[in-house]
Amino acid sequence: MRSQPVPRTPRAAFTLIELLVVISIIAILAALAVLFLPSLLANARESQSAANLQGWLNLARQRAIRNQSPYGLRFYIKEQDNFIDPVTNGPKLQANWHFIVTDCQYLDQPDDYRPTFIDATGTKRVCPLSSWTPPGVQGLNWVQIFNVDVTAGNGTNIELFDVQPLDWLEVNGSGLMHRIEFFPGQPGPPDNLPPNNLLMPRSPSCFQPPTVPQTTSFLRLNTPLPFEIKSSNPTTTYRIVRRPRVTGDDRLQLAENIVIDFSVNTDPAIVSSFQNPIPGVQLSPFNPPNPQFPLYFDIVFSRSGAVLTQGATEATINLWVRDVTQAYPFGGEPTIIGIFTRTGFVGAYPPAPTQNPYSLVH
Repeated sequence: MRSQPVPRTPRAAFTLIELLVVISIIAILAALAVLFLPSLLANARESQSAANLQGWLNLARQRAIRNQSPYGLRFYIKEQDNFIDPVTNGPKLQANWHFIVTDCQYLDQPDDYRPTFIDATGTKRVCPLSSWTPPGVQGLNWVQIFNVDVTAGNGTNIELFDVQPLDWLEVNGSGLMHRIEFFPGQPGPPDNLPPNNLLMPRSPSCFQPPTVPQTTSFLRLNTPLPFEIKSSNPTTTYRIVRRPRVTGDDRLQLAENIVIDFSVNTDPAIVSSFQNPIPGVQLSPFNPPNPQFPLYFDIVFSRSGAVLTQGATEATINLWVRDVTQAYPFGGEPTIIGIFTRTGFVGAYPPAPTQNPYSLVH
């Protein structure tokens, strides 16, 4: 006779030991997430920001080729004080070299500037230009343009002026370019010029009849004119080649805590070690810097796609994208965005584990 199997009662819950094991596993996973998840997220932000920057530059290059007009990207530079020197691994001493970028904006180069006015007979004419020598000043570093307000009535908002600092003046088709330097607020204008204005009322000695209402704009040049252009015989054969201006697009921003670190481009000790100077030694067009005009650096592409940026003599312009919460530039997973000046090609590269971290780019 076979014995009947004893029915088992279904277990209603886990045992205490099983619960403790599961809770321990969850606690270990949570601790690992707390340790590694922030760095993973930061690395993802670094990679995504580098990819965004590469895309912004490629879009600017494509627009330049499509529109057959210079187009580019402006990098607005800020200062950061808590960096570690990547050469000595010690604290940096020169705070003015801690340049970082978080915002960019697209650039477009406007047409050459040749202002016109309507004379007393109703005829449209080019505003004449002559050299001008302030009292007590020698040389031909000043010009005056009659019948025009180059500020376009925008007060001290320099970025809205028709003519801006770092534009270039060419006279009589000579091919000799003179950089325009004088702007509102810059130290050094003659005593008889308003210190915060590019404009002066017309002098009675000007060649135009006093019955014609006029405004005369005065511009200071970085190099003197090769010859005097008298106000009694001014020229209308000139042009002002205007530097790229920001477009109406909103600023482009990198992810939180992700920056383009220009300290590796501007610190002399780092530049000599990494061999990565940035085009244009003077990041600010004003010395000393003017708070009304932000520090910036422009990368502009020509209609062929090549880089037009002034001073770009190296084969590449290298931009170091990294997490600013890392005190050392090699911390995290930084990316080097390399722009090849001859072709305009934009690539993304990791820093090389060698003495020169740009060797993979080169």
